Amino acid sequence: MRKTALAFAVTILVLSGCSMHRRLVEHQGNSLVFFAEIPKAHRVYFVSNITNFNKVKAIRIKNNLWEAKVPFKKGFIKYFYLADGKVFLPNCSMKINDGFGGKDCVYVSRM
Repeated sequence: MRKTALAFAVTILVLSGCSMHRRLVEHQGNSLVFFAEIPKAHRVYFVSNITNFNKVKAIRIKNNLWEAKVPFKKGFIKYFYLADGKVFLPNCSMKINDGFGGKDCVYVSRM
């Protein structure tokens, strides 16, 4: 019974696009906009499987808040940021091993 309840909860979380990410990701037209609060950063890039792990320059929109806009893609999205050359993960609720000893954030888009 517990395993079934846990599986149901995880399924709902994944299908909802992960409620914690509502602050970290927005669907705007044909784009996904990712947000991260990165204190003291001077240069920030967004890196993801939807960009073939190519860097996308993030824009500082106020104080420590950065945004990166990428074309919308439905499905499982792994991502992280490079802030002044160092890997940075925002406070995302779903993470996965990156295969190199670190972690990636995970977002599931479904619209």
